[in-house]
Amino acid sequence: MDKKLLIQDIYPLTPIQQGILFHTLSEPGSGLYFVQSCCRLSGDIDAQAFKRAWQAVVDHHPVLRT
Repeated sequence: MDKKLLIQDIYPLTPIQQGILFHTLSEPGSGLYFVQSCCRLSGDIDAQAFKRAWQAVVDHHPVLRT
């Protein structure tokens, strides 16, 4: 069975991404280049709708999956 080729399978890394990959592979677990963002939401929120909305954004933009 042929595998469907996806853009993220062929989307090249930028030079910065190549450097990050190099350092991550050469020093696993170092946490170097680990970036995390947090946002605080206030008020009522439909957590499942929020999750579906963000998943739709990620599904629509291949660059967010690379």
